[in-house]
Amino acid sequence: MARLPNTLAALGLTLSVLAVPPAQARPRDDVRFAQVDGRKVAYAVIGREGPAIVFVAGLGEGLDASREVAWRLAAHARVIVYDRAGYGDSAAVPGLKDGAQTTAELDAVLDAAGARGPVVLIGHSIGGQIAEIYAAARPERVAGLVLDDDRAADLAERCRLKLPGPMCKPPSLMATLFPPPMRQEFESAERFAADVKAAAPYAGPVLVISRHPGAGGFEDLWADTQADLARRYGAAHAVAPRGGHYVHKDAAAWFAQQVETFVGKLEV
Repeated sequence: MARLPNTLAALGLTLSVLAVPPAQARPRDDVRFAQVDGRKVAYAVIGREGPAIVFVAGLGEGLDASREVAWRLAAHARVIVYDRAGYGDSAAVPGLKDGAQTTAELDAVLDAAGARGPVVLIGHSIGGQIAEIYAAARPERVAGLVLDDDRAADLAERCRLKLPGPMCKPPSLMATLFPPPMRQEFESAERFAADVKAAAPYAGPVLVISRHPGAGGFEDLWADTQADLARRYGAAHAVAPRGGHYVHKDAAAWFAQQVETFVGKLEV
C-alpha cells in the first residue's frame, strides 16, 4: 500500500496528459490546404503582421483546439496552426507515424503558408517532441523553440524505474477508446521518442515552459524531466504560476507573455 499515492498520482497525471479539452467552435472559413505526398494538410494563419509562430498541438488536438492560444499570440505575430494527418480536415496516413512524416508535413505547411524566413516553433506535450524533431532536422527554418510542458523523450523509461507498476502507460483497453488519429499517435509515441533521442539537440534559442508543480510521485518525475529538458538545450525555464498540463490554456495570459518576451529577443 505504500505505493498507492504514487500510483494514483501517476494515473492522474497520465489522464491529464491524455484528456483533451473541448475546442470552442469557430468558423473554418480561414482554413487552407497544403499538399504532401498527394494528401491534403489543413492549416490556418491567424494574424497579419510580425514574426511567424507555428503552434504544434498535443495528442488529440489540432487546428481548432489551437485557435485560442493563436489569437492571444496574434497581437504581435502571424500564427500558423494546423491539423496533423488524420485530424480535422487533414487526410490520414497509414501505419504508425514518425519524425520523417511529421517533418515533411510541417515543411509543406510552412511552404504553403508563405513562411520564407525562420519561424518560432511552439510544441505542446507530444507536439513538443514533434517540434524538437523538426528543429533538429531543419535548424535553418527555426528561429527559436518553445517547449510547452513537453513530454520528455525518456519519460516512459524513467517512469518505469521510479514508479513500478501499470500506471506509467494507460491500459491497452483505454487506448482502443481513443479516436483513430489520437490512437495512431499514441501508438507512435515510442517512435517519436526514439527520433528525439537520435537527433542532435537543436542549438538555437529554446524556452522550456512547464506546468505548475504538483507534489509526489509522477508529479515530481514530470518536474524532473522538465528541468532536464532545460539542461539538454541550455534553455531558459519558466514554471507556470498555476494550472496543469495545458499551460497555454490554464495560465493563458502568463503563457502569452512568456512567448512574446522570448520572441522579442530573437532575430526574426
